[in-house]
Amino acid sequence: MHADAVAVRSIHEKNPNLALVLSLLLPGAGQFYNGETKKGVLMFLGASVGGILTLGLMYLVMTIWSMVDAYKVANQEKTPRKKDMAPPGLSEAEV
Repeated sequence: MHADAVAVRSIHEKNPNLALVLSLLLPGAGQFYNGETKKGVLMFLGASVGGILTLGLMYLVMTIWSMVDAYKVANQEKTPRKKDMAPPGLSEAEV
């Protein structure tokens, strides 16, 4: 892999711990950080409206769900996929 490719890839990698903390502070913020805008809006709205209707219970549930989801998505971006590890000239099926 060339240095340019490594530099470009590192820009797009997300820190799973930061995504988790952002979602702890505000449900959906970790999803925004990961680039999942629609999911972030839905998490925030679900936590806000649900929290009002259930006296905070749904806010707690949505916050935990948002934290776990944001961490997993950020961690998936960091973990190389099988096809990314294939040697040049070989297809994914041949690995």
